[in-house]
Amino acid sequence: MVIRNCTFGFVAAVALLTLSSSALPVYQIGQKADQEIKTPVPLVVVDLEATEALKQREAQRVPVIYRYLPHGISEVEAAFRSTFDRTRSNFLDAVETRFGARTLPDSELLSPAFQRFLGEFQKQNVLSPVGPQLARVWVQGQADAEIANAMIAPLRAAMKQYVRPDTAPQDIWVGSTIRLISVADNETVTAKLANERGINVAKTNFISVSRAKAELLNSFPAEERTMGRYVSSFIKPNCEMEAELTRALREERTGGLLIADRYEPGTVLVRRGQEVDRKIKAALDQLAEKTEIQTPLERPAQSIVPAVAAPEAVQDLKPWLWAGGTVAALLLFILITSRPRRTPEMDLIPYARLPVASVPLETPAEQAWRERALQAEQQAAKAQAAVRSGVMSQLAGWMASHFTQKLVSQRTEMMDAHRRAAVEVAELEARLEKIQAPLQERLSAYETRIAELEKELSVKDAENRQLIQAKIQIIRKQLEIERDKHRLEFN
Repeated sequence: MVIRNCTFGFVAAVALLTLSSSALPVYQIGQKADQEIKTPVPLVVVDLEATEALKQREAQRVPVIYRYLPHGISEVEAAFRSTFDRTRSNFLDAVETRFGARTLPDSELLSPAFQRFLGEFQKQNVLSPVGPQLARVWVQGQADAEIANAMIAPLRAAMKQYVRPDTAPQDIWVGSTIRLISVADNETVTAKLANERGINVAKTNFISVSRAKAELLNSFPAEERTMGRYVSSFIKPNCEMEAELTRALREERTGGLLIADRYEPGTVLVRRGQEVDRKIKAALDQLAEKTEIQTPLERPAQSIVPAVAAPEAVQDLKPWLWAGGTVAALLLFILITSRPRRTPEMDLIPYARLPVASVPLETPAEQAWRERALQAEQQAAKAQAAVRSGVMSQLAGWMASHFTQKLVSQRTEMMDAHRRAAVEVAELEARLEKIQAPLQERLSAYETRIAELEKELSVKDAENRQLIQAKIQIIRKQLEIERDKHRLEFN
């Protein structure tokens, strides 16, 4: 058992040295390969560019979530009225300071002094213009509610639109549909609320703050543009993007998406003279990581661990295996011959020391027999050495053949296992695609129909709103049923 373990370790060491002598070269993107490289092992390499493109496409399928602020109109109207009242109070205080009274007769209103006063007040209150008509109403103590309501009406009409900020985060792509949810001020928008209470609104129904102000200003006549700029300055967004929630939902949808290339053993990764791009670089890095075979200049302190040898590699290893078997046989022979032999104990027979004169001398015939015996012993030793050398060479050959067959058998089993796994994965992916494609089409059709009905709802009169809303609820329930059915089928 000890000899067998030693032999196997020696063969493994020889294989390590052989593989390290053919280490993978290290290329950078843009370099040209000076040799053809094939993978001896199966590889699964992630295509970063294709994966990123797939994630972007899937992320765009998740609409951006906006929070609708239902109190925007009332807040804007309250701000306008507060400013309007403050301007009236400041104007009357200035009139009293200049003319000594808060009300003036018509004759005073037409005087040059009052006209100069009105011009000075306008210069000091650029953002709050006071025209001659409004000044007359205030100075004469008349009600100004009609004038205020006339200015608030276009402001309320502008704020009834979905007004969004002019800018949005650069990393969030806004598609043709936006998910809008109306919540209270103390509520936090969550994925559950967005799914249950949100509605899909076309992007064209949203308008930026700057565009809303420009449209409101253009609605005033040319002679009232100063008042139009004042009124449009109160417009503010009534929709805010839920950026963090949108990022989280898109990350949840795209987190597990990957596009990978599969390379079977023997596949050419790069050919001689071919330029190394990102895809080839990723495949070579994956091969280097999986087999841990790199040049000594790149990783001098790390050990080299070989991958399972391909059939061509086994053929290259045969000389080394023969050499390893021979050396192992020699080690076995040395261990056997170096063991001390146990000689049988012989009984010592006491004898009496004879006089030298009493020992008879050997005759010529006895000397001849002695020489023949010595020659026979030498021939037997030579024959024994020859037999031993033959047995050792046969043993070395058997050991080399045994290890070679074992390596080839293990390699074949591993190849079969990888092929079976690849076939099963391909079948599973095909089944998932067949299931998911019709479902995505139905979901897209439902969402399109909901958007159309909501668009009809915005233009229909109040009598048809309940009917269209009922249709929308029915289609949403069908959409949820399809989604639940898809979850069950997937699980």
